[in-house]
Amino acid sequence: MELFQSALAQVNNNIKDPNTSAGKKRKIILSFEFAPSLDRSGGTATVKVDTKLSSHQGVDGSFYLLKNGPTIEAFTQDHRQMGMFDGNGEAESVEDASKVN
Repeated sequence: MELFQSALAQVNNNIKDPNTSAGKKRKIILSFEFAPSLDRSGGTATVKVDTKLSSHQGVDGSFYLLKNGPTIEAFTQDHRQMGMFDGNGEAESVEDASKVN
C-alpha cells in the first residue's frame, strides 16, 4: 500500500507542477511477479510500482549576437536597441546598461 501511496503522491505533485503539461496523462503501473518454489508448495511474490509522469516543459529565451572583431558576443537584449530609450540616442555599453540608476 505504501508503494502505491508514494506513486500517487508523485503523480499528484507532477499534475500540480506548472512546468509540466496539463494535457498529458499520467500513469501508475502495478506489476505483480510470482515465482513458485521448486517443490510448488509456495513461492515468492514481488510487487513493483512504476509511474509515467509528464516531463518538464522547455522554456524559450532570446539572445542576440554581435561580432566584435574576431569575437562573437551574446546579449539578452538587442544591441541595436540598447540606447534607444536612454535620452541621448547613443547606444549604451553593456556595462552602462546593467547599472541601476
